[in-house]
Order: sequence, then structure tokens, then C-alpha cells
Amino acid sequence: MPSSKEDRLAIYQGCYEELGLESAELARLLNLGELTRSHRHKVDDKVNGREGRGITKTEALLMQVLCELAKQGVKLETIQFDETGRITHFPKS
Repeated sequence: MPSSKEDRLAIYQGCYEELGLESAELARLLNLGELTRSHRHKVDDKVNGREGRGITKTEALLMQVLCELAKQGVKLETIQFDETGRITHFPKS
């Protein structure tokens, strides 16, 4: 059975809460190191379930992967990217 928009929203919100990151830090991770006010507002809108800010299947998957990495001890806030969006530092747990 395919996931519904409600299912994906619950995944996103649950993982956001579980991660305990500030919206700016999550926005930085989701945007490959780039952070703008717009990126942060999009994360805030999605966390708050604002109309028109649906959660894609890719976003729901990524949030679950981030939660699993955090459970394994990875310090997500220390992940670093280069100017092209490639990961340059990924802390090992």
C-alpha cells in the first residue's frame, strides 16, 4: 500500500522531534550544506504541516535515514559539505 500524505507527514514530524535538531541545522543537511532563510522556512512549514508543503517520499526516506544514523551515534551537526554539495566530512560513530 502506498504511503499517504498523512503517513509521510507523521514520519517527517516524528523524526524531526526525535532528532532534536534546530530547523536551521536540518535545513542545512537537507540542502547539502547551503542554508538560507527560505530553506529554514520550508523546514518549519513542513514540520508544522502547513498546507502546500507536502512531504515527498524522498524526504520521508531521508528523515528516517537521518534518525537511524543518529541512533547509531552519528553527530549529524558535524557533517560537512563542499561548495558543490558533496560530503567532505562524515563522522563515524
